[in-house]
Amino acid sequence: MKGGSFLDSEEKDVYPGKREEVSMFKKEAPFSPYSTRKMGARLVLASINVPGAARSNRILEDEKSLSGGISTAQGPAQPAEGAPTLSGQEQPGLQTGEARTKPGRERLVSLDPNGDPLQELEKIYAATASPFMKSNLDQLRELLRGLNASLAREKDENLLGALRAAVYKADSLSNIAFRCYQLTVWLDDLKKKVKLSAEKEKSYKDQILEYYKNLERSTDFYRLSVKEIAEYPKKDVSDKLVQLRKEYAGENQLDQRFKRNLDIFSEHVDFVRTQSIGRLTNRMVWSKVINAQVTRSTVFQLEKETHKKKGK
Repeated sequence: MKGGSFLDSEEKDVYPGKREEVSMFKKEAPFSPYSTRKMGARLVLASINVPGAARSNRILEDEKSLSGGISTAQGPAQPAEGAPTLSGQEQPGLQTGEARTKPGRERLVSLDPNGDPLQELEKIYAATASPFMKSNLDQLRELLRGLNASLAREKDENLLGALRAAVYKADSLSNIAFRCYQLTVWLDDLKKKVKLSAEKEKSYKDQILEYYKNLERSTDFYRLSVKEIAEYPKKDVSDKLVQLRKEYAGENQLDQRFKRNLDIFSEHVDFVRTQSIGRLTNRMVWSKVINAQVTRSTVFQLEKETHKKKGK
C-alpha cells in the first residue's frame, strides 16, 4: 500500500513516498482478501511546475499547434444533413482556382535489417504524414548522422593505431632475431676460449632456443596484424599509410627504420589480399623484416634445428 492514509493523525503518514507492505489475503480462514479503511484510491490534482513566463508561453503555443494538427489530420468538419452549404468561392480559405489540399496518409514500410540506418529512416519519413512525427524524425536523423561521424572517427583511429602497432611488432622481430644472433656468436666464441661441459653448453643453447621460440610467437602476432589490416578497405589503408609515412619522414635512424617496417608491412598486407594469411610463412616475414644477412642466417639455422627436434 503506497501513499499513506489521511485517516492517520500524523502528516508524515500521507507522504507520496510512504509505503506499507500488506498481505493480499487474511491469514485466518476463510482467507478472504485483505481490506481496511485505509486502502483505496484517491485523486490528486496538481498544477504544472513552469519555471518562467517564456516557458509558459511556449507550452500554450505548442498546445495550439498540436490542436491544429489534430484537426487537420481529422479533416474538415462535414455539415449536418440538410444544412446549407457554401459554393467553392464562398468557402473560407479557398480562392478561385485553388485546389483543396487533402491531408497525407501514413502507411507501413518494410525495413531492411542490414540496410543503412539513415536510408531506412528516409523510408519511414516518406511514409509519415504527421508534421510532429516528421519533426521528431528530423531530430533522429541528426542524431544518427552524428553517431555515424563518431563511428567513422573511431574506425580511423583504430586503423591508425593498428598500423602503428604493426610497425612496432616488426621492430620487435628484428630485436629478438638480433638477440638470437648475438647469443649464438657469444657461445661460439666462448667454446673457443673455454672447454664447456655438455650440460653447460646445453643450458646456453636452451637460452638461445627460448629466444627463438619468442621470435616465432611474435611472428604469429605480426601475422594477425597483417590479417586484420587486410580486411580493411584498401583506400582507407592507403590513406593511413600516407599519413604515417609523413610522421616517419625524419632523417634519424629510428624514423628510417619505422618507415622501412611500414613499407614491408604494406607489402605483406597486399600479399595476403591476393593470396591468404596461411601462405605468409615465417621465413617470408623474416626475409623482409630482419635486415642483416648474418642475423637471418642464424635464425634460419635455429629454425632447422627446432624443426629437426620436432621431427618435421
